[in-house]
Amino acid sequence: MSWLRRRRQVRTDIEQLGSVSVARAVAAFLAAGLFVLSAIGLVLALALRQAAISEAIRDARSLTTIELKQVVAPVLVDDALVPGPAYDALDKAVREMVLGDRIVRVKIWDASGRILYSDEASLVGRRFPLGSEEQALFKGGGAYAEVSDLSNAENLDEKQYGRLLQVYQSAKTRTGQPLMFETYQPYQTIIDASHRTWLTSLPVLLGGLVLLYLVQAPLAYRMARRLKRSQDEREALLFASLAASDRERTTIAADLHDGVVQGLSGASYSLSAAADRARDSDPDTARVMAETARDLRRWMRELRS
Repeated sequence: MSWLRRRRQVRTDIEQLGSVSVARAVAAFLAAGLFVLSAIGLVLALALRQAAISEAIRDARSLTTIELKQVVAPVLVDDALVPGPAYDALDKAVREMVLGDRIVRVKIWDASGRILYSDEASLVGRRFPLGSEEQALFKGGGAYAEVSDLSNAENLDEKQYGRLLQVYQSAKTRTGQPLMFETYQPYQTIIDASHRTWLTSLPVLLGGLVLLYLVQAPLAYRMARRLKRSQDEREALLFASLAASDRERTTIAADLHDGVVQGLSGASYSLSAAADRARDSDPDTARVMAETARDLRRWMRELRS
């Protein structure tokens, strides 16, 4: 790289360093941080909402379990599954203590898929195919919930309630006959409960993200200031390097002018004079000396440039 190219490169580096702004660097950092934290906040908010819905569904399962154990189980005898006084006692307990705003329908199934009891009398005695989850309850017990499909034949009478959550709970009569206790709960109740949970937790989440964002501002400013000081030091070093290069070039140029160039100039004049004197007596030697003098003058011009 020539001296002029190197000088231009150094100047370019200095101009680039001088264009760095602390405010601009902090603004860029905060903008990037805002974008990242917004994306994280959105993901966490959606995850929190899904967790709130799951929590509301768990509460719905818990409600079904409580109603089964505290209200239905005490009157769930074998005779309650056929018309008679025991059946009437079961029906009274369900209608007075189970049905309401939270639970709009109750069914009790046997393992063959037959409805042994329902608050909707037209469903009693009808059979419907059981899914794998329902069959698993008869074998292993437990509970699970799903959103009702109102197009299924067993749910045609529930269309009046709109979207529902069906909760299935394994049950037994006092003699150990396996049954399945099912409740239908308005899904809007689940949504409302999840919204309450979500809105309660969301301010804490957003507040934490905002606090984290605000803490980043002074840290970003401090880092940018430190970077700017480092760049200022580098700029000073580059200026010093450029100045030293200028001084070195000036010194070399002076040395060449006062030493080598002056010597070559004197030699070229001496050769030219000698060539003039020898032109008549020795033309060949005079020609060589004249050419050499011209070469010396050409080299002097190159050294000066």
